[in-house]
Amino acid sequence: MAALEEAYKKLIERHREVQEKLNELMALAEQVVTAQHQFRRVEMDQYEDLCQALEAALDDYGDARNRFGRLLREGGE
Repeated sequence: MAALEEAYKKLIERHREVQEKLNELMALAEQVVTAQHQFRRVEMDQYEDLCQALEAALDDYGDARNRFGRLLREGGE
């Protein structure tokens, strides 16, 4: 059961990381939408960086979710 508990903790942590990245991306989107100036290159670079970080967090979350599911099927061994 210890492996299952550890996998669950990692799943929750990865979920939190995904939520943080989504919140950062939404904050940038709101900043751009409400801005009175044109979309600048700096903002585009920030957007691309956030998207890459989100993709990495989603990959990690998927791995954690799969491991947790596998451990559930195996009985938490």
